[in-house]
Parts: sequence; structure tokens; C-alpha cells
Amino acid sequence: MRRFVDCTLLLLFAGCAGAPDAEAMHDAARAHRYTATVTVTADALLPTADIAIPAFSTVLFRNGTEQTITVDVHAAACNDCDTVLGFEPSVDGVRSAPIAPGAVATLCFHEGGEFRYVANGIEPALAGIVRVGGSR
Repeated sequence: MRRFVDCTLLLLFAGCAGAPDAEAMHDAARAHRYTATVTVTADALLPTADIAIPAFSTVLFRNGTEQTITVDVHAAACNDCDTVLGFEPSVDGVRSAPIAPGAVATLCFHEGGEFRYVANGIEPALAGIVRVGGSR
């Protein structure tokens, strides 16, 4: 009897685990894997202006100045991703985010390539590149 109960429980739990459906596998393959942070100061982009990230990663832009800045990213990055914060939809291939002092904005990158960004609202404006590709 004990052996029957053990086998029944094993089959019950194995059935519950089941194979993942195609949508779950697709979501896992597209899950964001990495986040890089760029802090905009009055005279520098820290820790560096050029960032290298794998596809399906997010960049967090932090305003370390005392005035509102705007970060313009020359990319038509994902419009409906839940990791986009503060960036407006793409206009002529540029995504923009006004960022208040001490606040942040985030943008995800699904496609490989090099994407120029500019922090405006400080003099001089500061520019960098997000290089997307490979895996981490």
C-alpha cells in the first residue's frame, strides 16, 4: 500500500510540473538579463560614457545634477516593455526622457547595435554610446 501511495504522489507531482508552454519559453528567452547605470553629473557620465550590454538589457540613467536634464537616445528601442520608465515613444528614431534632479529613467534594448545618447540641459551637453550585442 505504501508503495502505491508513493507512486501515486510521484505521478501527481510530475503531472503538475508539466512541460512549460511556448509562451513561457518565449518570455524566458526574452527576459532582461542585465542593467547598466549611467549617472549624469555636471561634467561627466559615470562610470563611463560608453556602455556595453547584451541584448535584452536595460540602461538606467540617473540625474546627478541640480537641474532637470533630458536624455535623448538615438534608438527606436522597445515601446511597450515594462522596463521603460520615463522615456517617451520614439520620434524620428529618438527616445527622450526629461529627468528631474535625483530621479532616474530606464530604457531597454532588444536589438544589437550602437546607439548614441546625449544628456542635454547641462553645458556642455554630454554624449555616449550604448553598444548592444553578445551575452553576459
